[in-house]
Amino acid sequence: MAEVCGTCMFLDKDSYREHSYLGRQWKTYHCKECGGYHEETDKGCRYYKESLSSGKGREDCFITTVVVNSLGYQDDCIVLRTLRNFRDEILQPDNEKQNILLEYDVLGPLISDSLKNDPNSKRLCHSIMYSYLLPITKMIKYEKDNLKAIACYTAMVMQLKTHYGLNIDPLEWQYVNGVEASKMGKGYSEFTQHLKGLTRNRIHVK
Repeated sequence: MAEVCGTCMFLDKDSYREHSYLGRQWKTYHCKECGGYHEETDKGCRYYKESLSSGKGREDCFITTVVVNSLGYQDDCIVLRTLRNFRDEILQPDNEKQNILLEYDVLGPLISDSLKNDPNSKRLCHSIMYSYLLPITKMIKYEKDNLKAIACYTAMVMQLKTHYGLNIDPLEWQYVNGVEASKMGKGYSEFTQHLKGLTRNRIHVK
């Protein structure tokens, strides 16, 4: 895939400017990393990081997407559809579940990057699918046990955090004021490290 702005995870498709010149009309979109505005066809800069959902029109569940892609599942497979819907329809509307989404926003992209680059990625993805993702899908879709599903997903994230030696405590972070619920749990929201007074965009690129 070409490294162009339109396939970069930092390009905010919801924030754009409209332009018109000599009969030509076009849009430029805000880059959350460099701060500028770019056309989707612009060549990616040094901040470029491929979006796992590029070309699909949605933000994905990062870890799950890495796993299903590695194992050859389709983008609209039951696992991805179930977890996306669970995030969007169950977790995001519930203020009490924001800590779960925050934990994923902080750790999810870090873990997914590590998993993609792991020399044993295929074997690990197979284990994650059958030990966690398929059981979680069953808990959500058939058993209707949301709390059990959340506990199982959290256990998966914590195990992968330990496996990759990620010395990050999600409890030290909080969303910056004004982050929309619809953007939580998608791996690119802004956080404030409240114990140190630091603000960062997408901690995984720092």
